[in-house]
Amino acid sequence: MMLHRNGATAAASRASGLATNADFRRPVAVVVIALLLAVLAPLWINSERIYKTTIRQSDVQAVAEHWASEG
Repeated sequence: MMLHRNGATAAASRASGLATNADFRRPVAVVVIALLLAVLAPLWINSERIYKTTIRQSDVQAVAEHWASEG
């Protein structure tokens, strides 16, 4: 009974022009996804850059240690 009454209330709200919770779910989801992308994209880009820099530094360090041990 309660579900039917809530459904009827929601239908009456829509008919009268009042917004329901269901009307706000999609825009909120879009905003949350956009904010997550705004945070995760720079983190991903920076982690890629740090990874490449670390690999390059370890390669240079290995060559420098090899060169220093020969001399």
